[in-house]
Amino acid sequence: MPHLTEKVAGFIFGELSAQEMTDAQRHLAQCSDCREQVEQFQTTYAMLKTSPDAEPPRRIMFEFEKPRAAAWIWRWLAPMAASAAVAAVVVAFTPRPQQPPQVIERVVQQQASAPQAQPVEYQKIIDDLVRDLGTEGI
Repeated sequence: MPHLTEKVAGFIFGELSAQEMTDAQRHLAQCSDCREQVEQFQTTYAMLKTSPDAEPPRRIMFEFEKPRAAAWIWRWLAPMAASAAVAAVVVAFTPRPQQPPQVIERVVQQQASAPQAQPVEYQKIIDDLVRDLGTEGI
């Protein structure tokens, strides 16, 4: 079995499987480095269990509980708010494209829908031209 390096706590608290506990005990019988690690861990654990719980001073709690985010929020919040306000003003005052008046559409539709062809009286035009030309030449 390899060294108990990461399994020391599991060995001391009895959290290893039966097979791992047996392997760890065999290894500890042969490895002085691991025995020393287990002894140091047991000593440290015993000292921590017997020491009283100490309350930290209240001023340390206040320093720890202070929100540090407030400083950077104000650095970014003001420029972002100004940018949003400028964008809102630009959008509000941007001219929107206007639609053509409906009257024009109706006139175009009426003209396009009812084209009327008138008959041309070619003979009358020729007679008028001959008469006008004949009177001028005299």
